[in-house]
Amino acid sequence: RVFTLCLDVDEIDRIDRDLRLFSRGKRNLVGVWDADLGEPGPDSVSSKARRLLDRCGLGNFGTRIELVCYPRLLGFVFNPLSVYFCRDGSGRLGAVIYEVSNTFGERKAYVIPATGDGHAISQTCAKEMYVSPFTGATGSYGFHCIAPSDRVVIGVNFRESGHPVLKTHFRGD
Repeated sequence: RVFTLCLDVDEIDRIDRDLRLFSRGKRNLVGVWDADLGEPGPDSVSSKARRLLDRCGLGNFGTRIELVCYPRLLGFVFNPLSVYFCRDGSGRLGAVIYEVSNTFGERKAYVIPATGDGHAISQTCAKEMYVSPFTGATGSYGFHCIAPSDRVVIGVNFRESGHPVLKTHFRGD
């Protein structure tokens, strides 16, 4: 069992005001720091995600962005995978951002358009960053998700030379 948050990126400041044990950018029991997510820089998580969507031609899916991530706990964080579910004004899921982090403090965002019913999603992409001593530098990711509603599911299948190497899934209510 792990403690994970699913947050609307535009609600983080309100949550900070309303919950005594949660903070944005300050040490607390639970927190989210903008510097831990997205591209380097002082901007908010929401600004970084929308800018990335714009650069990929998917800016119309920046109306509502739900972020599934590991928060800081007592000031400490390791967030190997953060997932942003990006919706348009009608609530249609149109893009998913998979932000992979390694133990060297590097991050790589994979922005993938979402097709299908917008609820159960299967997507693939080539791996572009060294992540773990247990896997090679090249390969491909297969992502399988159920977008947040009453529950959320995120699965990752990593393959090298077409062969499965790592398979992990997360499910939360």
